[in-house]
Amino acid sequence: MARCPYCGATRADGSLPCPYCAEGAREAARIRPRRYCARCGQDVTTVQGVWCPWCGFRLLAVASPPRAPVAAATPRAVNPGRVLILLFLLAVGGFAAVQAVPGFIEQLYGLGPDPSIHEPTVIPGSPPGHSSHETGAGGLDLTYTVRGRTGAVPVVLYRGVYDALPDRIVGFVGDDEAARYGRVIGEPSTSPYLRDIVTTIASMTDEPDDRGRIAVSLVQHLEYDDERAAGTYYGVRYPYETLYLGRGVCSDRSVLLAALLRELGFGVALFEFEAENHMAVGILCPDGYDYRGTGYAFIESTAPSIITDAGGEYRGAGRLVSMPVVIPVAGGAPFTSIVTEAEDAAEWNGLRGMGPSLDSFHYGRWQQLCRKYGLPTTPD
Repeated sequence: MARCPYCGATRADGSLPCPYCAEGAREAARIRPRRYCARCGQDVTTVQGVWCPWCGFRLLAVASPPRAPVAAATPRAVNPGRVLILLFLLAVGGFAAVQAVPGFIEQLYGLGPDPSIHEPTVIPGSPPGHSSHETGAGGLDLTYTVRGRTGAVPVVLYRGVYDALPDRIVGFVGDDEAARYGRVIGEPSTSPYLRDIVTTIASMTDEPDDRGRIAVSLVQHLEYDDERAAGTYYGVRYPYETLYLGRGVCSDRSVLLAALLRELGFGVALFEFEAENHMAVGILCPDGYDYRGTGYAFIESTAPSIITDAGGEYRGAGRLVSMPVVIPVAGGAPFTSIVTEAEDAAEWNGLRGMGPSLDSFHYGRWQQLCRKYGLPTTPD
């Protein structure tokens, strides 16, 4: 038995050429291609055997080209000008990103400038001329927040009109609630002034639901009348009376909001919670968004709140658990785009249920909703 010195094959006949690699033929023809180890690159042309004496790697029968030497990296000189340009571009890009992120967040959560709402169209110093009692004129800016945009609705109110209001209507035997509140809301001596406010609101946007949002928010931003709530009072204030004083309890403000929504053309009702001694407003809405099957969505009037959110703690009432008495005020159009408020109210209640401590993400969402609806960021 013999072993081929080139490929290592074992055969009975040791003569050349080898029947496996034919190296003997090249030897006989004196054509000796140079061989290189495929692992370490050493020249193994003259090596007898099949193992590289340098690295111990098994040699191949075929010729292997030499490995190209790895050239050492030549350090390049740093161009200061290029470095400065790169740093400048990074700074500009970073500044642009910082400026763009707030706008992106505002767009994502429905905040920021709103092209659908603009400044009101008013003529300062021009009295309406609805009655002879327009004396002692005074201006008032009714603030509101819609989709993170805070603005004001300017109104002119008259001391003479306020003084000329009839005595407040109180309930008596046989008087139904709808008729009593209907007379308060529809007081003929002040209805034209409420329509003036509605005209101003209508001049700010062509979207009917946004007009409703402005009316809801400006009533919610009035002061709460703690003195009236703590004392003994009778009768519900007329809407003009609440506007003139700039404050009111739940019934006063709910009547005012119901009057404005009625003038805006919405279907509206009052929610009277007798057990909690509380009143809120209901606005006609699509199926699935109404409060406890009443057909109306819940609106709290005593503080900034999201439409449909009835899960809060309310002044003098706490949480609302009883079924309210529904007092229809007017038929009209539904608040059709309520899905936005319903989704935000559901998220708001979820955040409220997490307790006083929130992680950074949920705290950020809480801040966004506070800004979007003008909600208080500190407890009263």
